[in-house]
Amino acid sequence: MIPIIDSIVNDRRKSYQVNVLNLGSIPGIKDDIAVEMPAEIDGKGIHRKSFSQLPSKILKYAIMPRIMRAEWSISAFLEGGRDHLFEWLIIDRRTNSVSQVNQVIDAILQLPENDKMAKHFK
Repeated sequence: MIPIIDSIVNDRRKSYQVNVLNLGSIPGIKDDIAVEMPAEIDGKGIHRKSFSQLPSKILKYAIMPRIMRAEWSISAFLEGGRDHLFEWLIIDRRTNSVSQVNQVIDAILQLPENDKMAKHFK
């Protein structure tokens, strides 16, 4: 049996590294953001660990930019259209030029396995 399922079904409390909604466990990160953290799991469910405030520099320069990129990509997906995909990629700090963004979009959308994506991001 899969260990986490065994802990839930048989009420065997054990520690696992899991992806869960933050729900106040890490101060400074919104509750609806999924985070990877250690948690105790048993028949009563998931018991998140509580953490102290992250150092400001880590939160501002490492965590928040990743959260923003994830939110932008979700918005681009939900809105559809090439312009939303372009807007998401052009603001990425790894982007070097408008030409690079257009080349990346074209290359991704031309892959045969991405035909549905190509229709969504026309």
